[in-house]
Order: sequence, then structure tokens, then C-alpha cells
Amino acid sequence: MNIANFLIQIFFTLYTLHLTRMIFSKKQREGRIFLNKRLNELRAKPIKTIEEQREFVNMRYPKLWGTFKLKEFFKFKSIITMVFQVALFIFIVRVYIFLFLFFDINLKLWMSLAIIFTLPICLNYILKKFGVQLHDISVFFK
Repeated sequence: MNIANFLIQIFFTLYTLHLTRMIFSKKQREGRIFLNKRLNELRAKPIKTIEEQREFVNMRYPKLWGTFKLKEFFKFKSIITMVFQVALFIFIVRVYIFLFLFFDINLKLWMSLAIIFTLPICLNYILKKFGVQLHDISVFFK
């Protein structure tokens, strides 16, 4: 197994987990759609009030610093959830390793980097057609 295959396997695992969460979690999907609609409304306004600017920045770049609480982390439910997520991640990586070995896929590093850079752009284009996720990566390439 080479590093290029391993990079692609990790990349596919991350996207598999993300897309399954978006497909099967109605709460996350509706939250993402609402967030994108509200961001588009705020982007359409040429002159924003201070409150609207603050709301836009808070929605676009949510504050994550200082949200970690040690008491919350060591609860039994959060530890079980974390162990389950790590086990699921390892299981999916192992499935991709098996598939790459079964189909005898050996990629070169430049091929894996090309896939890693172009696949998110293509996925964003497809998701943009359905209105699920807008202006993530493709905004930098316009």
C-alpha cells in the first residue's frame, strides 16, 4: 500500500461519513439549507446594518473557540459516541483498503492529489444544483 492510495482512502472515508450524515440526518440537512438561504439573503443586501454584519460573520464563521467543556467531554454518552465514531471511521477505512486491494488499484501521488482537488469542486457543483450546499470551494475558482 502506498501513500497515494492511503490519502485517497482517507479522503473517501471523510466524504462518505459527511455525505451519509447529510443524507440521513434531516436536522443537519435542514439546518444547512436554512443557513445557506439566510447567508444568501444577507449577501444580496448591498448595505447592511451592524447587526446584520455581525449575524453574517457569526453564521459564516461560527465561534468554536471556547466551546469545549471538560465536564461535557467526560460524560458517558460523549465517550461512547466518540468511540463509536472512531470505530466507524476505522471500519470504513478498512473497507476502502479492501476494495483497493481487491480491484488492485495503485495510484500515483499526482493522481491522488488531482482527485483530492477536483472531486470536492464537482460535488459542490452537483450539490449547488440541488440547493443543498452553496459557495464552499467553488467560490475560489470563479
